[in-house]
Amino acid sequence: MATARRHPQQATQLAHWPGTPCTDGTPQYPRPAGRAASIGKKARRRRSAHRYGDAMSPATAHLRLLQLTNFQLLHFVFKMPFIFVMWIEEPTLLVTRFEYANLFHTITDWYSAYVSSRVTNLPDRPNVVFVDGHCKNYYMQLKVRFMAPLEQTWESLFSNVTYAKSFSGPVCFRHAVLSPLGYETALFKGLSESFSCEGASAQSLRNKPDHQKTARLSEFGEMIIASFDLLEDGIVPPKKTSNGLKILFVRREDYLAHPRHSGKVESRLSNEQEVFDAVEKWAKGQKCKITVVNGLFAHMSMKEQLQAILEASVIIGAHGAGLTHLVSATPDTKVLEIISSFYRRPHFGLISRWKSLEYHAINLPGSYASIPDVTSELGNILKGLGC
Repeated sequence: MATARRHPQQATQLAHWPGTPCTDGTPQYPRPAGRAASIGKKARRRRSAHRYGDAMSPATAHLRLLQLTNFQLLHFVFKMPFIFVMWIEEPTLLVTRFEYANLFHTITDWYSAYVSSRVTNLPDRPNVVFVDGHCKNYYMQLKVRFMAPLEQTWESLFSNVTYAKSFSGPVCFRHAVLSPLGYETALFKGLSESFSCEGASAQSLRNKPDHQKTARLSEFGEMIIASFDLLEDGIVPPKKTSNGLKILFVRREDYLAHPRHSGKVESRLSNEQEVFDAVEKWAKGQKCKITVVNGLFAHMSMKEQLQAILEASVIIGAHGAGLTHLVSATPDTKVLEIISSFYRRPHFGLISRWKSLEYHAINLPGSYASIPDVTSELGNILKGLGC
């Protein structure tokens, strides 16, 4: 699988391809970009798209509208001639992104594309066409432009990534798959729906099938790891604990989920630096050797982020997008989430459950964490690791 290009370890500054129009909140779809087929008159096409959209879309009105916009791009061809500028034979995923600068929402998009590939039995990593109006993300460092890590990862996970806005005319796909919105994945629906599902290894389910268990999320995490050449002999490498244990403290930094959205940025852990410093000091006083890793993901390449996840025996952090990397954690990883009373959401507890990870949570009465509570919980977790 392809390997993403490296970039300097500096905080990102979003920039866009010069001369490329960008959209704001709701993506706009330039016509005729993304046209896959035709069924005749324009009105007939629109009616068919609406009927199909109503049948396939969820009840949530705004999601139905967003999906309908995608359906209206597609024209189904049953007989020739049909004039087009490009014919694409390879299987292609049509993907709509929204909060594309946010790790959690981007991973839901990756997962949606991955599952779409699996359930449609696509033989290889498919091509991806973005049918949203978002631009390619870059950041500037010393007046040099680098592709943003999330953009790099799309190109590592899939064979080819194209923007529909770059098509110069109608395009015909032999095999197109509409990838569901990231909001429609189990990773997101856990917020509003309850379903019984536990994580298990693919090997155990092959030996003993169980419809109440899944290896899908673990397989997805392995796909991400493999795309950055982090597998050893085709498997996830075991942790190297001969030099002690690693605690990865996933840090939160101010961000906006969309680079052109205004909004108030609120802290999920108001004394995060104090907690990090205290954990680092506490670790030095333990009998076994413990290294506390400062997980400033915004300053790390995607490969470095994944490497830190794989090497960590314990992952701790406030509720935030960086914890979505748990999808790539090894089965023996322990998780400690510090949850502000303002953000009691089950994202990472569910991911841990579906990955069969040992999960712990500290629920705060506000956004301030008690140092003794954090170190006490960490101590209990480390006892289970023989420390």
